[in-house]
Amino acid sequence: MLADNIPGTKCNTLVAAVKDGLSNTVMIGEAIGSYSQNNWWYWHTGSVATVAIPLNDKAQCPNGVGLPLRKGLEACWDDFGNNMGFTSDHGVGANFASADGSVRFVSNDIDRDVYRAIGGISDGLIANVPE
Repeated sequence: MLADNIPGTKCNTLVAAVKDGLSNTVMIGEAIGSYSQNNWWYWHTGSVATVAIPLNDKAQCPNGVGLPLRKGLEACWDDFGNNMGFTSDHGVGANFASADGSVRFVSNDIDRDVYRAIGGISDGLIANVPE
């Protein structure tokens, strides 16, 4: 998403730009604010989470090593590079909304290539969002 306060940019994506298919593309997913200072709604980067980091991945910073998932991510809340993934308290996955408006629960065990493919809108890596 581009910032609307930068001249010449816009914050919308046209449906026609979603070349990989509306039902094959996730647009919204769960992210827990206390796990990352960067995914809170009031930050300029507040809409950021990425499928490049595995779903509900454990903390990667030194303060989080060896801690349970929740405590580790909370201990690493300011580690920008490692805490930008989608997260939930479900333990086994998270909810995602596709561009067609459908909502599906995606398991932590999703194949990494499929997970990354459902996060792109026109990269040609087409995969079905798991049921």
